[in-house]
Amino acid sequence: MRNRAALLAIPVVVAVAILVGLAAASVIQVGKTHPSAPPSVAPPSPSVSAAPTSASAAPSPEMTPTSSPAFAGCGPLDESVPLALRVEAISETGRWWVISVYDDGQVLTPALLPGQYDDGAWMVARRLSQSGVAQLRAAVLESGLFEYSASYNPVALPGVEPPGRGGGGFTITVGSGPDAIAVNWTSMFPDDALYYQPSPEREALDPLGEHMLAFDSWLPQDGWDDRDPCMVQALRFRVFIDAQPYGGALADLPPDITDVSWPLGGDILSWGADVGYQPPGEPYHVMRCGIVARTDAFRLVDELRDAGAFDPFTFSTTLDVSNYLELQLGDRAATWIVGIHVQPVLPDDSRCTRDNQPYSGGI
Repeated sequence: MRNRAALLAIPVVVAVAILVGLAAASVIQVGKTHPSAPPSVAPPSPSVSAAPTSASAAPSPEMTPTSSPAFAGCGPLDESVPLALRVEAISETGRWWVISVYDDGQVLTPALLPGQYDDGAWMVARRLSQSGVAQLRAAVLESGLFEYSASYNPVALPGVEPPGRGGGGFTITVGSGPDAIAVNWTSMFPDDALYYQPSPEREALDPLGEHMLAFDSWLPQDGWDDRDPCMVQALRFRVFIDAQPYGGALADLPPDITDVSWPLGGDILSWGADVGYQPPGEPYHVMRCGIVARTDAFRLVDELRDAGAFDPFTFSTTLDVSNYLELQLGDRAATWIVGIHVQPVLPDDSRCTRDNQPYSGGI
């Protein structure tokens, strides 16, 4: 069963979290974005990579997940193929839906339809025709709002204090590498006119985002080469380590980090990139992050489970089916519980920041 605790309250109106007291953030033209170039397949060694970028978040209405049957594996993905288009729907808990389209026609989604979450795959793949890829890109570019990267957020009316609440939003990225264009926005509330200045861009982008989520319903048959889904088997995984203060009895902690060899080499709390932070008046919050090859991710999970690491989920989890897997060790010397999160990543994703801890977001 999929680890979608953060996604059981699924948004229908998707979102980028705003403390809507968020103020005067006018349209920000940020020029061309510079995401990481598509990485090549990592060799089966405990090598680590980390790269910047992050995502924001916000709330919305509930939707009951449904189940789909298990899928056969797709086989290895070609990670060298550039991204053609990505549509991300963001909620308060993070990205809850994503459509990733690659130049070779491969289209990856968490399931077949938004709001449908299944027990059969972390991500499923189908294949568009070149006409289908072109039609999806055209649907975005014809809006006229993708000449440059930009953010469109609510701007409060003069002298008006908006209510504190969440909003909704999307990020749509066209292309990859230094020429990629990313536009993100916070969706409109019906009563926006009472609190915020008019935004023709947000008014135009809202229906575009919802239209793109429903591409299955309007893309014609000639836009497809193969509509039968298969289970995506990620070639790389993000390993995120989070050491949290523990308030219980030391005897109740899982096996100690001093008694369990870290399968990826070195010390668990110095492995990978430092993405922790310093809370005011508190000890440094230790967080580490790195990207590892598929072979190393499976070995990590197997060896930690064999060593008695605690699995907080009450159902069976596997790396190909779950959107992330968590295991826990103890650090009695520091009175910490150390969470190890292992999450599959998309072919063009090498992000490793504090915002990428799996339970702070969705997919």
